[in-house]
Parts: sequence; C-alpha cells; structure tokens
Amino acid sequence: MKIKILVSFGLAVMVLLACSSAPDSIAPTETRFPSPTVTASPIPTATIIPMPTPQFPAGSTTTSPVDGMVQRSVPAGEFYMGTAQDSEWVDENEMPEHVVSLAGFWMDETEVTNAQYVQCVQAGGCTPPHKSNSYSRAAYYGNPEYDNFPVVQVDWMQSKTYCEWAGRRLPTEAEWEKTARGTSPRTYPWAGEAKGEYFANFSIYQIGDTTEVRHYPPGVSPYKVYDLAGNVYEWVADWYSETYYSASPKENPTGPETGLMSVIRGGAWSSDWIFIRTASRMSFYPQDFSGDIGFRCAQSQ
Repeated sequence: MKIKILVSFGLAVMVLLACSSAPDSIAPTETRFPSPTVTASPIPTATIIPMPTPQFPAGSTTTSPVDGMVQRSVPAGEFYMGTAQDSEWVDENEMPEHVVSLAGFWMDETEVTNAQYVQCVQAGGCTPPHKSNSYSRAAYYGNPEYDNFPVVQVDWMQSKTYCEWAGRRLPTEAEWEKTARGTSPRTYPWAGEAKGEYFANFSIYQIGDTTEVRHYPPGVSPYKVYDLAGNVYEWVADWYSETYYSASPKENPTGPETGLMSVIRGGAWSSDWIFIRTASRMSFYPQDFSGDIGFRCAQSQ
C-alpha cells in the first residue's frame, strides 16, 4: 500500500513538471530584412569655363612679307568710342560716347614711310606722291635721309591703293580709335593727361615738320603702336559725317555709305594739342593732299 502511494505521488510530480515547462502558445518568429546599402552621391564640383584666350595677344607682332611693316595685334572686344565731356574744346562730332565692339585686327606699328612707299611705286603698284617736298624740306620723298619718315603729299586713293598693294587695307575710324586709346576712354594714346615734348610731335613745340617714326617711345599706345598722336594726320577708310556717332552700329562700324569728305585722325606736327586727342575727328577732301597728312594700314585677323 505504501509503495502505491509513493508511485502515485511520483507520477503526479512528473505531470506537474511537464505542464509547467510546456509553452502556452508558439511565439511568432521576427523576420529580419537586410539593411539597405546607402551609397553616397558624389558632391558636384563647379565647372570652371576658361575665358577664351585671344589667338593673337594684345600687342603681339607680325611682319608684312610685302613691305616689311611690323604690325601689332588689337584683339576683339569692346571699347569706348567718342567723348562724353562737353567743353569749349570738344567738337560735337565726337559725341555721344558709345560702346563699340570690334573683331580682332592688326594695325601697322608706324605710319607708312617714304622708303616703304617707294617700294610700291617701283613695283608699279602706286603713283608717286603729288609733291616730293615736305613743309620745310625741298627734297623729302626719295631722299635717303628721310627714308624712315612718314610719306606725305598722298591723297586718300593713293593711300588706299598702297594698303591694298601691301595685302592690307585702310583702317576704319573705329579701329584707329581703339588702337589709340585701348579699352578705356583715355585722352591720349599714353596714360595720364600730360602732353609734353616727349610724347608727340605737335605744334606747341615748334619742330615745324615731320619726325622719324618711333621717335617718341613714351607716346606709344596701349597696343604698342607709335605716332597715333601728332607727326602727321592719318587717312582712314570712312566717309565723314559729323552726326555719325548718333546712328553708328555697335559692332564693326564702317562709317556712312557715302560722303563728300574722308576722315583723318590723330593730329599732326602742325596741330594744337586739342587735335592730338584720341577722340578728335577731322575731315579732308579725299582728292586733296598735304604735307601734314599720311596714313597707316590695317589687316583683319
């Protein structure tokens, strides 16, 4: 009897232990998804667009194979043409000041000389100057002593013909003025307002005639072109109109289509300081000539 009670007690304990260890229900299993891979986007970098470099930097040189003229580069771009200052010594034909954009071009470093013009005459491309004298020299053109002085006594057509013979052309008025003043509206080809005997050949110093080209290095323009103030006036390609600046196109102006007079620029040995300013404009009949008018040539790039 005692043994049965012990066995029954043991079975009861085993049942209790089994019930206590069995789970009431099956817990759901958590599903784990793989973490997304985060790829860092590259930080965009600024694109630097370089400014175009001029094909021919300002003031760089080339030499004409025809007449040996050194030419200086004037790069494309804008400049201020004319004058905004109204005063007793500013002519209205210089107004208004306006912005002009030009294509790049070459400009002769000096005025065409007697020796260079002789080459054209000897080649049969040009006619001799109307006179062989200058203002104070009876023998000027054809005299070796003055070979390196600017040719004078030539009219507009003779000047144009020479430039074409040399493979170039007369500069436009706008090209001439940009060469003289650069991109800022300076009064003279050189920096500053000084106008002394070291800068140019004009009447206040009473030289009384032409001087050799390149005689005034301090008077060189921003593009290293000589004698754009004084020495001799210079023919340019344009017909003259005193009101042209009011209607001038912004890009590559070439002057009025027709006219009676041609533009001359730059002042001369005979002129006052007013006329050696970079904005000063004058005119002359194209068939006429003078001992204080010469020319230089230009060429498109």
